[in-house]
Amino acid sequence: MGELWTVGARCAIIVVFTVSVVGKVRTRAAFSEFTDSLYGFGQPTAAAARLLAAATVLAEAAIVGLTVLSATFRWGLLIAAGVLLVFVVAIVRALRRGLAPSCRCFGSGVSRMSRIHVVRNLLLTVIALTGLLTAAIGTRAALNPAGAGLAVCCGAMAAVVLIHLDDIAALFASEQTGTTRRRADHSS
Repeated sequence: MGELWTVGARCAIIVVFTVSVVGKVRTRAAFSEFTDSLYGFGQPTAAAARLLAAATVLAEAAIVGLTVLSATFRWGLLIAAGVLLVFVVAIVRALRRGLAPSCRCFGSGVSRMSRIHVVRNLLLTVIALTGLLTAAIGTRAALNPAGAGLAVCCGAMAAVVLIHLDDIAALFASEQTGTTRRRADHSS
């Protein structure tokens, strides 16, 4: 059973980081927008922002490459957890300083960093670490193809939800605001 969780966790991490890398490097403009978004975190110079942007993309691409391969997926999951925790610290520091950098986590988007981005990265960290843990304590038994397929589908669906978590949260926030307005209108 643990092996299936590991398969799902690997899939989720691979999908999330693949979408992130592709979104950031799909065009020169996309990479430039990602680089510019780093100024919102308080990067002091253009050179530092470019270096950080390149390092981020390289780290994310390495995570994908390592996590895909059976021989190195443990390293991929471990590095993913570390990188995600660095992202959490950077977002929390920016928010505590009153900054609201734009979210270019997946290359495009107009939302601002918020607590929901911290939650997303913490959930991804938990997925990576539990995938690593279940790999460490697993039985190394042959995987049932149907179970493995289901684990891949679940990991991919989890990735899609997490990629769009800020959009989902905004949808519910706007629905809640609308409900509050309707209640106020009816009480008048």
